[in-house]
Amino acid sequence: MSRPWSGRHFLEVLTGPEPGAAVRDLADEVVWHVPGVPEFGGGTHRGRAAVVEFLARVSRLFPSGLTMCDAKEWSIAGGCVVECLLAGVTASGLEYRNRYAFVFEHHGDGIVAIREYADTSLAERILRG
Repeated sequence: MSRPWSGRHFLEVLTGPEPGAAVRDLADEVVWHVPGVPEFGGGTHRGRAAVVEFLARVSRLFPSGLTMCDAKEWSIAGGCVVECLLAGVTASGLEYRNRYAFVFEHHGDGIVAIREYADTSLAERILRG
């Protein structure tokens, strides 16, 4: 029996040892909105290919990956909200810890929208080194 879709599970896979496996949960027309400056991936990424490109950029910013902890999920009509702490070490060796909220919209063919919220000034300050 398969378990119901979960935004928390998507993020667990994305921050796990095989992050590429999370891509199969994305609908072809997915839109991921990321706050912040384009230099660090901020903007609206439309379509699976653009999201994969964004995730590749994130993996270059955090070569050892990110760890998710303290995750909570709330179901909403057509999706869910996940709040969590993401932590890792940047490519320049600085420690990164930031709280995130993700709003997911999910339909039968996969995730159609992700809206991400975080402290962008903290992220920029650390990523700029």
